[in-house]
Amino acid sequence: MVKWNRAALTVLLAAALTSSAAAQDSLRANPLVHWGKWGTAGISLAFHLIAISAHNRSDRTLSQLTLNCFETPASCSVGPDGSYVDPQSEAMFQSVLHDNRRARAYLLGGEVALLGTVVLFVADLTRHKAHPPNKPFNPEISPGPNGTTHLGFRFSF
Repeated sequence: MVKWNRAALTVLLAAALTSSAAAQDSLRANPLVHWGKWGTAGISLAFHLIAISAHNRSDRTLSQLTLNCFETPASCSVGPDGSYVDPQSEAMFQSVLHDNRRARAYLLGGEVALLGTVVLFVADLTRHKAHPPNKPFNPEISPGPNGTTHLGFRFSF
């Protein structure tokens, strides 16, 4: 399952990085970009919060397992296959591994959503005019006679 997630992420990143200018123009014209950036930001935040929760649960379980090992060292004996002999200790260790995998997956999802948010914010910023008017002060540059350049200012009131 982890290999599938890496492959899917690779495909998504490749698609995002190789988008054409036409696709970017359609993003700029789409009103969903303007509001969708907030949705992806919310999804990113939610995934990161879930990842933090899973990580904290994993830390608490590992601390409990460590405490059990100090209190009763026999419960942390390891068998020939590398697993704990005590079923309760093994269950706690498997819970730690499971929560770490969940945290990693949600963190990766949150980062992908954050990348999408950045792309949508940039697309939304570039959909406006390239050079908005600088009011009330507009500098002007114009060609003058004999290859000279005129610099001027226009004040709007």
